[in-house]
Amino acid sequence: MTDSFGLKMLSFFSKLGWKKLILWVLNICAVTALIILTIVLQAGRNSLPEQLLAKRWADNKGVSQISLFLSEDLLVDRQNVKQIRYTLEKSLESQSITPESPSARLYVDAYASFGELSLKGPKKSMSVTAIGTGGDFFLFHPVELTGGNYFSENDVMQDVVLLDEETAWQLYGATDIVGKDVEIAGEPYRVAGVYKREQGKLETMAGSSGVTVFLPYERLETLQDGTGIAVYEILMPNPVKGFAVEELKKCVTYEESDSIMIENTTRFGYEALYRLFKTRANRTMRTDDIILPYWENLARVKEEKLMETALLQVMLAAGLFVYWFVMLMRFVVTHKPTKQTFERIGDYIKTFTRKRKKVKGEDVQNEEVRF
Repeated sequence: MTDSFGLKMLSFFSKLGWKKLILWVLNICAVTALIILTIVLQAGRNSLPEQLLAKRWADNKGVSQISLFLSEDLLVDRQNVKQIRYTLEKSLESQSITPESPSARLYVDAYASFGELSLKGPKKSMSVTAIGTGGDFFLFHPVELTGGNYFSENDVMQDVVLLDEETAWQLYGATDIVGKDVEIAGEPYRVAGVYKREQGKLETMAGSSGVTVFLPYERLETLQDGTGIAVYEILMPNPVKGFAVEELKKCVTYEESDSIMIENTTRFGYEALYRLFKTRANRTMRTDDIILPYWENLARVKEEKLMETALLQVMLAAGLFVYWFVMLMRFVVTHKPTKQTFERIGDYIKTFTRKRKKVKGEDVQNEEVRF
């Protein structure tokens, strides 16, 4: 069957002139490139875990993940987060949006602040970038643990840290140090876990090249007075398009110059990438004082690359569509097809389909006999 098909294709191409043959080759290359671009685009959309909580939680159905980046000058604290939660819960309740069961949660959220700390271990002291976390931070940011566990704001013990492997090695000369203590401002903090920090060209560009430790927000707030929350993230119901974003906007009263809101769930879709294409110059020339975390910088680099990929994909698809549309019009003008022409085409397709089913059935029977 395969040999017969190959001979038919060889016969078909041998009858074509060199110009038509070139056009066929170009079409095959274009279709192949289109398939490759589609695969690359889909892989890129799924490459950043920090952007995929809605997919992990409910396969992007009926929920939306949103990030809010805040100016340091606002000095947002836990009371502001509690106010956002209270306002949101009341608004959703007034619209009869409630949890599916008493044990289920209507939404999950997280927040973070940033600072610099000095850590001391048995081998040395060192300065590190510190991220103070609150809520379900590691649900949004599932860093890869090599040992230990995550922590949350609901844990009884808050004198804990999560170290990267490099920090653990420099402080202790080892990476399996879960349960040991490091000293911060003269106080012991237990190592809850050790994680593997992603390293690469993009991570370096995004600001993730330095050693980073995580600790509860309230501890960082105590150690560095005046440290405001710089990031608030939430996964919440989104029964209709745009609902979640509009509801969150009602709960925050910050000026646009002091905050940036991003819907992570849709940011890599065609519509969002098209909006980025139109406004990329404005985003590049930012004049506000909002400092973005490394994971958002990484997402923005990824957006730029996906935008270029999507643009090339759309242009290629449009070119193929125009070419085959023109070819169809030429066929119509040249052959002036009638109703009988289309009936013959339909009959040919039905006959071809029946033959394929018959061959497939014979192959199945042969397989059964061999078994």
